[in-house]
Amino acid sequence: MIGRLDGRAAIVTGASRGLGRAIALALAAEGAAVAVVGRTEQVWDQRLPGTIGETVADIEAAGGRAVAVRADLLEGGDIARLVDEAREALGPITILVNDAAFTAPGRPPRAGASAKRKPEAGAKPGWPPLLGTPLAAYRRHFEISVFAAYELIQLVCPDMIEAGYGSIINVTSIASRLPGDGP
Repeated sequence: MIGRLDGRAAIVTGASRGLGRAIALALAAEGAAVAVVGRTEQVWDQRLPGTIGETVADIEAAGGRAVAVRADLLEGGDIARLVDEAREALGPITILVNDAAFTAPGRPPRAGASAKRKPEAGAKPGWPPLLGTPLAAYRRHFEISVFAAYELIQLVCPDMIEAGYGSIINVTSIASRLPGDGP
């Protein structure tokens, strides 16, 4: 692919589906090499189709360059690791799109765990989202949308400063203010 982003490397979080996937595909269509970051390596809930591998496959099928990086932004060690893996595979990172989000109960089950999920502690079924959302779930929104995004910015800025250019895009939605049950 040849485009205005040739020679640029991007990290896109939340890129297994939705807007993150669309952004990853668009960046690749313009020539950027893309680290497709997310937790989803296999579909675990039919309401949440898409995986990081599928996004990479679509980019490669269109002639682009991409790498899948599985990372959970709630896990501190995953954040630095994902930047290291992306940089090693694609070169200096000059585009960062923080699109990852958390919608309770939108977490894939851990390996070996039952796919049936228990309601979150503190959840109040039938209550309006503000009152029905457990505090722990609300805190996860900040961990991903604010703190993980900030750490990613700190980790890629040296590449951007060295290159003399860079772009950082932080994406959010009403879910950051009033989380819900997902699709």
